[in-house]
Amino acid sequence: MLESLLAQALPKMLEQELPRLEPLIRRSIAEIASPLIAERLDQFIGEQTAALHTTLPDMVREQLGSIEGLIKEEIQLAAAKQTAGMVEALVRAAAREQIEQTVQQLVPDLAEAQIKAELTRLTAAA
Repeated sequence: MLESLLAQALPKMLEQELPRLEPLIRRSIAEIASPLIAERLDQFIGEQTAALHTTLPDMVREQLGSIEGLIKEEIQLAAAKQTAGMVEALVRAAAREQIEQTVQQLVPDLAEAQIKAELTRLTAAA
């Protein structure tokens, strides 16, 4: 009989007292859980920071290595393009100079030979 009375009265009492006890329960849980959460959070942050300190330099070195390779390739390509243009210009300049010298040497000789041939032809015809 006491048991059935408790079974009926207890839910009613809980229903009445729960709104009053809820803030107290929440506050108690927050007071107990907050330090535990903060401690676990600090531990997690420490672990992640340590992991970051160990892996970050390797990652940075790896990225710098790949960037360095790309930079070297670009420099080589640019140098090859510049060299090709410069070589072509140097060859043209050298060829032009050589051709000018050859023409300057040959033209007077050709002109002289043609003039002599024309004089010989004219004197032979006269």
